[in-house]
Amino acid sequence: MINDEPEVPVTFYSKQKLAMLYNPDVKMETARRKLRGWIKRNKDLEEELSRIGYSDRSKIFTPPEVRIIFRYLGDP
Repeated sequence: MINDEPEVPVTFYSKQKLAMLYNPDVKMETARRKLRGWIKRNKDLEEELSRIGYSDRSKIFTPPEVRIIFRYLGDP
């Protein structure tokens, strides 16, 4: 049986936590900057997040935002 669910659960994540999942070997601020840069450079990702109300000022990613990020960036 093929499991299409991500190995990392789709739930609320602080920006720091999600960034560290994608970049576990760097400092937290560096991980956040990298994740922010990936989102800004991927215009389709940025637009889709914006359509559902994402703000770069928020402190957390909601489950729908996380699902979109996983779709564009892959599972961390």
